[in-house]
Amino acid sequence: MSESSKLVNIYFNALVQRLPNVKFEIEDANTIIAINQEYTVRISLDNLRRDFKDNEDDVDNLIEKYVNSLAETFQPKSQVDLTRIVPVIKPADYLKEIQAQAGFDNADYLQNCVYDLYNDELIIVYAEDTNASIKYLFKKDLEHINFEEGALKALAIQNIDRMLNSIQKKGCEGVYMVIAGGDYEASMILIDSIFTTGAHNLSPYLFKWNGNKFEKFDSLIS
Repeated sequence: MSESSKLVNIYFNALVQRLPNVKFEIEDANTIIAINQEYTVRISLDNLRRDFKDNEDDVDNLIEKYVNSLAETFQPKSQVDLTRIVPVIKPADYLKEIQAQAGFDNADYLQNCVYDLYNDELIIVYAEDTNASIKYLFKKDLEHINFEEGALKALAIQNIDRMLNSIQKKGCEGVYMVIAGGDYEASMILIDSIFTTGAHNLSPYLFKWNGNKFEKFDSLIS
């Protein structure tokens, strides 16, 4: 048996042991199918093989990482706490990267994601910050609590504005950075009050690219 086949068998057996309520089938040399009452997922093995080349001496941890990633998909959904939903800024191709990392090979995954476009290069995805972890939201989560997707952005921005209670300004002489604990700094671009004088007393030299040139940020806020 080749090293690649052994790796697939180890992964398959680990999935079966970790998720006894999910049915797994090896479709072919490159794909495992996972089925339960809610999801049918085709798991591509390409990324696992690629990562194995860089982690041949640490197979156990590699397998655990991939099993944990898939296990989150099949975990029973608890009630979403609307007060803990936050906006997370990500690159525009983030969803496809996550799909590839998780090994999902089905269009339903992307169609079920909840996100808004911020600009051509960034998107806003939404997550529930449970303190223990950050769980990204899917449309089924919103349907479960009967919450309108269109109202999510305003709620999430309100939440993040409330939750970031330790925003600090660092720098001098017109060069500044804003820090807030390490998790949500990028999300602060959604909070207008941070970039206006008063709330956090930031530098008057802050500029923003308007598509053609840099302008002072306060001149772009209606």
